Amino acid sequence: MEEAAASSNFGSSTGTTPEHCQQMINRSLSRNSTVKFVREALTEAGCPVADKFFKPERCSIQAGGGFKQDEGIVICSNNVTHQDEVDVALTHELLHAYDHCRAVNSNWTNCEHHACNQSSQFEWRLRLET
Repeated sequence: MEEAAASSNFGSSTGTTPEHCQQMINRSLSRNSTVKFVREALTEAGCPVADKFFKPERCSIQAGGGFKQDEGIVICSNNVTHQDEVDVALTHELLHAYDHCRAVNSNWTNCEHHACNQSSQFEWRLRLET
């Protein structure tokens, strides 16, 4: 994963296979209400994402996943083992994608932009929980 990518920082030491990770991604996309909600918000904001936007990948960093603005969302198969980890990582990365969609000039290498994006994650969680 590139250094400029936003990432969900967690993971297990064993992980899972890319094939099993893809199954968990598909399950999240079809069954997790928060993932579905944020994905629909992306579509409404003019940035629809196809299923190929989400993919498993073996990552060299300890992260659950990452958002690469020109490539999509990666879930680190070697760092996740459970469905709830994939659900959390997808939600987190979808929020980065949503913020990127809204803020066309977002620069992931700028600390202020990155911090602003991370703080909006908290604001989204408050909205989703109420």
